[in-house]
Amino acid sequence: MCQALAGFYTYFVVMNDYGFPPATLFYFAISDEGAKPDEDDFYTLEHEYHGNSHAKADEFEGVRVDWITPDDGELDLRVWFYGYDDDEWSDCRFPGKESWVTDDEVCYTTEALRHAQCAYFVSIVVVQWADILICKTRKLSIYQQGMKNRMLNIGLCSETILAIVLCYIPPLNVALGTRDLEITHFGIPAMPFFVIIFSYDEIRKFLIRRYREKNHDSEGKEIPGWLERNTYY
Repeated sequence: MCQALAGFYTYFVVMNDYGFPPATLFYFAISDEGAKPDEDDFYTLEHEYHGNSHAKADEFEGVRVDWITPDDGELDLRVWFYGYDDDEWSDCRFPGKESWVTDDEVCYTTEALRHAQCAYFVSIVVVQWADILICKTRKLSIYQQGMKNRMLNIGLCSETILAIVLCYIPPLNVALGTRDLEITHFGIPAMPFFVIIFSYDEIRKFLIRRYREKNHDSEGKEIPGWLERNTYY
């Protein structure tokens, strides 16, 4: 559950940073309210149709955006969905950032989706760090156990390096649909969830040890508490 929340939170953060606030995203992919603009159209707030030269043309009205392929990646969706008010878009945090695949801006285009999906993938890698750390011990704190498992350490480093390679090697961007993430999107939004997972398990193990230390049966053996009986694997 916490890993899924980390992924979705990261996804919405990235989409918002590239101009698509969460409230706008719902049903957005299947919306047919706009008209596919010309490649030379550019967003003009003062224009009646926000710069869409194909607005009200039956040939282009009701055409859905191609979110799967990069074919519509160069089109500004603010122009496509000219019926949306300006406040239904968020401010772009990275103006001028161009996609390695389309050579066009990421903000307000379908390329934002590729970046959000890639950031989702990296967020799962980050929370998997927490998972592997909490699985090292059953009752001991990670600070008591230490990080002496060489293969585990190699695994942590290798999966992180693999994520970097998948994100920042241009040919892989084309083949796998990954994208070159901004540093603030590379795992950073998932860090609070890393802390939650890690802290929860450290507290759980502490309470298990504390109860055992203070409760013994008539023979002097430690008695497991409710937390241990229901969460000890």
